[in-house]
Formats: sequence, structure tokens, C-alpha cells
Amino acid sequence: MTAEPAEAAPVKLDRQPGESLSAAWNRFFTEHANGNAAERRKVNRMVRVNVRLEMNHAESLLEKDQEKEALAKVQEVVHVLQAALRHGFAQPWMYEALGLAMRTVQAPAEEIERAIMSAVDFSRSPEDVLWVASYLAANGFDQRAIQLFQDVAASQNFRPEPYIHGLAAAQRLNDIEGLRWACEGILSHAWPREHRAIERKAKRVAMATLKQLREDGQQERASQFESVLNRALVRDCVVKVTWTGDADIDVMVEEPGGTICSLRNPRTTSGGVILGDTSARAGVTPVRGYSETYVCSKAFAGQYQVFLRRIWGKVTAGKVTIDIYTNYRTKGQNHLHRQLEIGDKDAIVTFELDKGRRAEPLEEVQLARVVQDQEAVGRAIAAQMLSNLDNSLASEAYQREMRLAKRDGRLRRGRPRGQSGFRPVLTVLPSGSMFFTSAVISADRRYVRVTPMPMFSSITDVFTFNFASGEQRRVDDDDDEGGGGGGGGGGQ
Repeated sequence: MTAEPAEAAPVKLDRQPGESLSAAWNRFFTEHANGNAAERRKVNRMVRVNVRLEMNHAESLLEKDQEKEALAKVQEVVHVLQAALRHGFAQPWMYEALGLAMRTVQAPAEEIERAIMSAVDFSRSPEDVLWVASYLAANGFDQRAIQLFQDVAASQNFRPEPYIHGLAAAQRLNDIEGLRWACEGILSHAWPREHRAIERKAKRVAMATLKQLREDGQQERASQFESVLNRALVRDCVVKVTWTGDADIDVMVEEPGGTICSLRNPRTTSGGVILGDTSARAGVTPVRGYSETYVCSKAFAGQYQVFLRRIWGKVTAGKVTIDIYTNYRTKGQNHLHRQLEIGDKDAIVTFELDKGRRAEPLEEVQLARVVQDQEAVGRAIAAQMLSNLDNSLASEAYQREMRLAKRDGRLRRGRPRGQSGFRPVLTVLPSGSMFFTSAVISADRRYVRVTPMPMFSSITDVFTFNFASGEQRRVDDDDDEGGGGGGGGGGQ
């Protein structure tokens, strides 16, 4: 186990006669620029200590009403950080510290903005860029922040944060182009229920901006803005399922890319989104019934399959209503309206989308889905193996032996560990008719409530799978194998 590094000492700056503070720090970092990695880490720790001590000193001076001396200490922090960044000793925390220090000494706004923007060079993910953009917006650099929000939205256009912060920054600037970008970005996507407020706010801002442009006599610009909003509201696929009764219906949509959009996967790489789940609740009966909606703003052309499954309860008349819109809000809009029977078996509806606006190749999405599935399987297997390792008796015995060996000065004890073994575990699957019942006596002992529970089960198909060869074989009904399943477990 590596020991934590000791607290570094501050830099003892050797300032020459007549040498400015900035020049002294530049000379210090120049002397250490060619050091090895360990020396550079040591210098970084020393600089951090210097900045902390100088800011603490400035704070204590300010408490004594010595404002001029306190500003001088903060100015020294500015010189330290600028020299460190200039000579390649950059650290992520320096940019925010430099921005705060420069604001304290009332440096020009252009220099403060340039110092904060330098943090983008060290960003390793869109989250880092989003943080820098939010920091710029909080410090009044809204125009530059909008540009960074647009960059983040271009790489991750399904995230609401860039559009939310970008919309707020554009409102503060009354930037029509910024408002157009934010409103178009929000309204061109389908948002689940938890983000529905974002869509409502974008619509209100868009309507207010459109009204303002028309009142100002900018009719051409207002027409362009309105056409952008109309294009943003176009949806390639909309599937809405409605029903009444005391029941819950789940919707799953299989997309051409092989992805499945459902409540367990509400947003897919193919662009599909399940907007939310509604089911019957006690004392709540909506006038229009319950509904569940699937939306794909920009979809792949191809075949879509909609699976409807009754989770619980009874649907009125045993039927649900499904409305499918393709190329919604365009001149080529098509509408399919059906009544489907639903019960113990799922209902399936298949439809074709001829004109999809999704531009990226379908093969890339299919490959991304396969990679994602493989990673999920790998993580599940690794988690299962680690869980078994942590909780197994073999692991506990090994750790106990190692602790004893270290304490006694021996590598291991003479008694060997037990060998690993394999034990099949049989699970019996009943087949046929069974009947269970339970009885409850009322509190006044006058009535007995009987609950019969008949159960009918059958094994339709049995498959055997060979993990070594990958061969899969279906067991016929006349085989001697019964309705049992086997598993494996390790033992010591």
C-alpha cells in the first residue's frame, strides 16, 4: 500500500534585485521545466500550497480592513498561476482559481474569459466542457457559454442540460439566434415525463420570441423562426396506446436497428423514447382513459413491431386502442387506428416507415447495440464472479491463511487448501394441474374466508445447450428427460 505524500512546503521564491514578481515566477518555472515526473509533481504540490497560503493571508488582511494589501496578495496568486500555465505546469483547479483571482483584482473581462476558456483544453469528457460553460455563464460570459453549450449538444444531443442552460443564457442576452438554437434543440426531441417541463418552457419562450419579432416589425425573421419551430415539431413515428379499465398495459417497440424501446430501456440509440407509464390507480379515473406513448423524432426507415402486454388487471371489453402516426406533422402524414384484443397473450402490430430522417448508417447502430449488449453481459458475469469470490468459503479460508502466514512469518501454512469441486443442483419443474387453498377465520369467529388457487402448468419446449460447442438441441416429447432443470454450484 502506497503511503500518502507528505504536505509539501511552499515555494521559497529567490527574487533578484529589481526583478518583478511576474519575472521571478517565470524564472522559477523555467528552472524546473525540464525536471522528471516526480519533480514536476512536487512543484505542483508546492504551488498549490503557495496559492492556498496567499489566499488565506489575503482573507485575514481583508478582515483587518487592509484591502490594498489583500489585493496585492491576490495579485501575487494571479502571477503564480499565469506563470505555471505558461510553462506547462497546468492543473485542472488552476483555471477556476485564476478566474476568481482575476475577478477579485478587477482584471479585464477578456483576460478572465480567456483564462476560464483555457480549461477546455484539459477537459476529458463532455461533462467537463459543460462545467466550464456553466461557470462562464455564472460569471457573465453568456455568449461564450452558449458556444460551448452548442458544442456539447452536438456530441450528446439527447442531454437536456446544454439546452436548458443555453436557453437561460440566450434569454439573458436576448439573443434571437441563441433562442432559436435552444428552442429548436429542445422541441426537436421527445422528452420523457421527468423532463416534460423543459419542453413546455421552450414552447413558451418560442411563442414569446415569435410575438416579439412580429411586434418589432421583423416579419421575415419571424417567418423563418416559425418555420424552424414547425420543422422541430415533426416526428417520424408516434405510437399511442390508450385503454380504460382497472389494468396496466406495457408497450415495447422493436426498431429496425434491433433496439427495443420499453420502460426498462426508455431511450434507445435509434432515437426512440417511451414518454411515460400510466396505469390504473385507486380513486383516479381519467376521462380519456390511460395511455402510453412511444415517439421517435428522427427514425430509421424500415419495419417496426409494437408489442402490447397486459401486466395486471382487466381492460374494458378486453380491447385497447392503438394509434400509429408516421411522418407526423408533415404533408405525407399517415395514421393507423386499430382496436386490438388483449388478454393473457400479447398483441403485436407491425408497420413500415418508408421515409425516415435518421442519417447515420443502420449498420453502425446495430454494431453499437451488439457491443453494448456484450459489455452488459461482461459486466454481469464479472459482477457474479466477484460476488461469488467475496462470499465464498474458499476466499475466506485463503484470506485467513494469508493473515496467519504474515503474522507467523511464513509464506503459507503446511495444510493445503481444499480443492474446488462442482455440484449439480436439480430444480424440479411441476407439470399438470395443482390446487392450493387457504382459509382465514374472521375476528368474530363467525365466518371463514376460503381462497382457492388452482394452477395449471405445462412444459412446452425443452432445449439443451452445450457451452463448449455452442450446440443447441430441442428435446422431443417422447424423450425420457423430464421436466427438470440443472444448474451448477462450486464447493470447497
